[in-house]
Amino acid sequence: MAPERKKVIVVKLGGSTLGGQTSTGTPDTTLEDILKLAAEDYTVVLVHGGGNAISGLLKQLGQEPRFLNGLRVTDRPALEATLMMLRGRINGELVSIINQAGQSRGILAVGLCGLDGRLLEARRDTAHGDIGLVGEITGVNPAVLDMVLEKGFLPVVSPIGTAVDDPSVGMYNINADNAAAHLAAALQADACVFLTDVPGVLDREKQTIPRLNRAAVGRLVDEGVIYGGMIPKISSALKALEGASRVLIIDGRPANSLYQAVTESELKVGTVFTA
Repeated sequence: MAPERKKVIVVKLGGSTLGGQTSTGTPDTTLEDILKLAAEDYTVVLVHGGGNAISGLLKQLGQEPRFLNGLRVTDRPALEATLMMLRGRINGELVSIINQAGQSRGILAVGLCGLDGRLLEARRDTAHGDIGLVGEITGVNPAVLDMVLEKGFLPVVSPIGTAVDDPSVGMYNINADNAAAHLAAALQADACVFLTDVPGVLDREKQTIPRLNRAAVGRLVDEGVIYGGMIPKISSALKALEGASRVLIIDGRPANSLYQAVTESELKVGTVFTA
């Protein structure tokens, strides 16, 4: 009899310090949760961004970060800074932290980029205004990811994609939420969890909305209740639903919120998305 398939969980890291302190000064338990899930019956795929770090590097280089419709405007210098920060520093640091903490439990991470094996393919995003060298994902080639998972490693993916529409460009910056959504859909993940530093999607009274479907999202956007950077995050959540069984935007600050969201049927912090 073939071994039972482990549940696949795609986690988009955001606002997390992986074992350090959260912005509220409380201990961050995301690393503990990831290791617990990986040690149990879950195959964990991590996708990370690095918006604040990229903005910091750009400022050091004498450039002011620019945003449009909640998305970073990426010119060539900004793309180079993004590649340096995502594939280099942040991805390497995350892999190192997981390997140090997980080695005794047999959990080792491997750093990947969307360029590796053309994992993520993209064309220029023109739907959100002139945001420069930002990609809209057109395809996922999971072969390199499958190899890493088959060998039992925990993949940590940075969201840079191969430019399929313009070889002279070479690559595009990709929104990390969007990358996580496409990977979750392609892998037919059992869950896709977007970690944030807010209590989920908020209504007009700033209370968390526990459940949302596509129709309700459209209405709340039209009414201006959902706006700014939350719009692309929610669009990614809806994209993930094309293949993932369960999609959540949760507050990653409360202790063990990731583990609870994945393993328990009732969500305590955040918003669940349904078709």
